[in-house]
Amino acid sequence: MLQVGTLWDEEDIGWLFFKAKGKSGGLLLIWDRKVVNVTQSVECRFWIAINAHLITSNMNVLLVNAYGPQSNQGRV
Repeated sequence: MLQVGTLWDEEDIGWLFFKAKGKSGGLLLIWDRKVVNVTQSVECRFWIAINAHLITSNMNVLLVNAYGPQSNQGRV
């Protein structure tokens, strides 16, 4: 299993992931908790998303990470 903390040189991180099926389809969102305050998260088969408040700019955002299979069969 991947140690998410080794991907980013920051100690106070948050993350959301959706596990891959086989060798593809895995999704990962990483954020700095000092900058991003997550208010909601959603995980689905082809996308993950967070509603968040950006602390430094006082702005609400929706961040989405999406994956689209390459084969027609995988899209069903």
